[in-house]
Amino acid sequence: LTTCPDWNECSSTGGPNNCNAQAACNNTEGSFTCACNAGYSGDGIAECANVDECTTNAHNCGTQATCVDSTGSFTCACNTAGYGPLTDLTTCPDWNECSSTGGPNNCNAQAACNNTEGSFTCACNAGYSGDGIAECANVDECTTNAHNCGTQATCVDSTGSFTCACNTAGYGPLTDLTTCPDW
Repeated sequence: LTTCPDWNECSSTGGPNNCNAQAACNNTEGSFTCACNAGYSGDGIAECANVDECTTNAHNCGTQATCVDSTGSFTCACNTAGYGPLTDLTTCPDWNECSSTGGPNNCNAQAACNNTEGSFTCACNAGYSGDGIAECANVDECTTNAHNCGTQATCVDSTGSFTCACNTAGYGPLTDLTTCPDW
């Protein structure tokens, strides 16, 4: 009795197999099977077509990331300016545009930046008014009566603030930065 050993159709030195170039060959006793590689679908022989993980929702990109299909796979890309960079190839965290290492913000030099989820806001500092971006103009607290100088003190406007000065002889010096007592 003579036995014939299994011929490995999947080995490089074995017999030919007709698996698709995007399929893996699996040797079986007396035969072989073909299965498409990950990222491909089909019968493994005639066809192994790219699976678009993005349109079939077979991806794990986070809510602030966009799926980008590639041959046999996919990648995730942060989809808005206020998020990123990717932390684990799928997640786009909020990008703090207000930090010194964060993204650029266009707040005025006299404004405070406030990071928000996916964005930021700008607000003029105390003593300034405007939109926080294009303009933060000095507020003249003296002409708008937004000062707390006492009756015997004169308001003196300064950039972003004001000071009080005793205005007549016989009064002063300032006791609490706003009040001029009688001498």
